[in-house]
Amino acid sequence: MFAHPRSRLRDWFVRPTHKTAKRGRTGFAFPVAAEVLEEICLLSVGTPLPQKTGEVFVVDDWDNKITPNDLGFNYFAGNTGATETNAGITTLDVSPVSNGSTGGSLQIAVDFSGQPSEAFAGYFASLWGLTDTLVSLDGTGVQPSMTTPLPGYFLDTQNLFGDFQPLANRSLETLKFDLRLESTQDVTIKFELQDESGFDVFTRQTVSNTGSAWQTVTLALPSSFDNSVQGSGDPSGFDWREVSNFSVVIERNNVGAGISNPDQIELLLDNLVLVDNDGQYPDPSQAADPMSGQLDPQFEEAFLDQIRAASSLYFLDWASTDPRTGGIIQDRSTFADLMTVGGVGFQLSSYVIDAERGYLTREQAAQRVHDVLAVLGDQSAQGPGRVGTIGHEGFFYHFLGVDGRRKQNFDFVDTPEINESLNTVELSTIDTALAIAGVVTVGQFFDGDGALEQQIRNLSNQIYGNVNWGFMLDDARFTNTQQFFLGWKPNETRDDSGSFGRFLLDDDPTTPEGQYSSKDVNGVETPATLDFYTDEGLLIALLAMGSPNPDHRLGRGVWDAMIREDEGGSFIKTFPGALFTYQFGSVWLDTQVLGTDNHPTRPVNFFQNTGDAI
Repeated sequence: MFAHPRSRLRDWFVRPTHKTAKRGRTGFAFPVAAEVLEEICLLSVGTPLPQKTGEVFVVDDWDNKITPNDLGFNYFAGNTGATETNAGITTLDVSPVSNGSTGGSLQIAVDFSGQPSEAFAGYFASLWGLTDTLVSLDGTGVQPSMTTPLPGYFLDTQNLFGDFQPLANRSLETLKFDLRLESTQDVTIKFELQDESGFDVFTRQTVSNTGSAWQTVTLALPSSFDNSVQGSGDPSGFDWREVSNFSVVIERNNVGAGISNPDQIELLLDNLVLVDNDGQYPDPSQAADPMSGQLDPQFEEAFLDQIRAASSLYFLDWASTDPRTGGIIQDRSTFADLMTVGGVGFQLSSYVIDAERGYLTREQAAQRVHDVLAVLGDQSAQGPGRVGTIGHEGFFYHFLGVDGRRKQNFDFVDTPEINESLNTVELSTIDTALAIAGVVTVGQFFDGDGALEQQIRNLSNQIYGNVNWGFMLDDARFTNTQQFFLGWKPNETRDDSGSFGRFLLDDDPTTPEGQYSSKDVNGVETPATLDFYTDEGLLIALLAMGSPNPDHRLGRGVWDAMIREDEGGSFIKTFPGALFTYQFGSVWLDTQVLGTDNHPTRPVNFFQNTGDAI
């Protein structure tokens, strides 16, 4: 195992303002006064927020949708669409009519003309995440002929928030929505739920045209769903802890059920919600000062803790369910086939906060951390191959697929004007550094004697030590700026025109395994590096200087090599200028304690610099 050179990190770029050096549980080792550390770790939340009984969870209200292209997902990140025996029976559109003060609703139009008697049509919605999508793992660049199911995305109606301790054992008792029949004849509609295994339960109701009035349908869970096709009428086989889909189904004819619906049907659907009737929930709306309408100061800490807790839910809700990924976080809730390595740094750090504040038990957080680290630490997945690898030289690819390996893009048939397979995923310096920041954080926090926490520390040390920082350095091989390349790609067919980036600098003049990020400067291919200061650049330099592996450790020149330019302003500016480029470092570094660094020509207090930028 490698030793972490904490004292060297301090000597290199931190002015000694405190005599006492302590290691915070959610950051790197820096000098921190004991009283400051105690303030940081204070978990008191003051007066608790007022509570309320019950909560309504909006699956979709169609208020923020304008065109049919907006109908693809609901607020639960579930995909939605038509369910029908033959394509073209159902037309889904956005209606400007709403059973609310503003917004719209979903228009469902059905035409059974020329269809068989047993035809059906309607609308379905995943109640949690993506059900399936096109996935390519082989690197051929060819669009797959079929979608890949994505198991593990469902609602537990008996424990809605899962392991999340502040809202443990909250349940759902009601499914509600508003309907308005626009066509004239009565329609009998089947309302159906499916669980993860495909088992169904349903109920039917007949809807009449009531003019401009809406009908609210209220269905009790589970008692209203008293029938099942899979269960031959018996709904008892349904798993209410793994509810996947809700459907509004219109059958043309069903002789056994005595149903004969008209051929042309149009109806509106609005305000699809799930309801917990009796659970206790924080009620920030009651925490306002009655005179000013502003948040009452006595609730300030509790309100902030509520925001922290709710924010941390993303990393619980949208950790990949595919075991091959180890639960690495999705890039977006709606992209179950796209995992983000940069997001891992925030994910792991969030699990530390979860354990520290009791949002998860320490054991639950440790297990999630271990599973992610086990995938990142798989050395057999490192190498120069373009398919089936997670990284190279200890660095990681920016995006991973459902197999926990480099994301493989393919050429979409519906977009012949562009070949998406040529947009290949890069080995990313920035995203690796963000991930490693989280890896270091969990390695410091989980300091217990148990086997699981020992494994976390070992994996953390191994993953960090395996990153060969010099591999991504513009050194004497090129222009010797001592700045880090933005990325690298293996030998492959790709588009290097600039539309998807540019990688044209061979990593070796005789037997290259890949190419570094580059740019054309007056006809000369030149390294594309993190040249100007950004917080990501600070993290990369810091981690490279402090590597636990002496063979991979770099000198302080990488810290000084970033350009510090104020362009006549009052603070050092980042090249892209985006606000997050001034903020990411503060997730892991207490820059206020660091003070002004000892740069040879342009010392900067990065805490003050971030404040000035904001």
